[in-house]
Amino acid sequence: MKRIIYLVIMLVTCFACKSQQPKTVSKNKLYKVEYSNYGGMNGWEESFMITQENSSYHSIIRRTNTSAKELEKTPEVVWKKLESTLDIHLLEKIKSGESKRLYDGKDTKYKIVLCSGKEYSFINPQDSEEYQKMSEFFSTLLDSKNKILIKINNPKKLKP
Repeated sequence: MKRIIYLVIMLVTCFACKSQQPKTVSKNKLYKVEYSNYGGMNGWEESFMITQENSSYHSIIRRTNTSAKELEKTPEVVWKKLESTLDIHLLEKIKSGESKRLYDGKDTKYKIVLCSGKEYSFINPQDSEEYQKMSEFFSTLLDSKNKILIKINNPKKLKP
């Protein structure tokens, strides 16, 4: 009788313990994108970072010491569009342009990080042919940033 009870307990234990395979994340999967724009006579700087969970924006004008910050949940449709329009082969070929800060200009920096930890970073790439071929990716990023800016600049209009 003890053997039967032991056997039943072992069978129940074996069938109850279903191990789940850990989800594997593609190494080329997008982890986060950072955008920053800085320079100019007023010491202006803005930064925007987007991950699958959150989007954050921060700006500061050093001359007047004014700043703005905003953090919000990243819309799923935005993240999916970023992932679907990301082209690693083009990304590897994007080249940085010349700095404009020397002449009171503003520099734009992009940093794209993959789940593998691989980073792609470039400054003023707007004239790069590969950047232009990925225009949908970068437009999605900038549109998301601009929506947060609208929220910051018109807080009363967006609240119900």
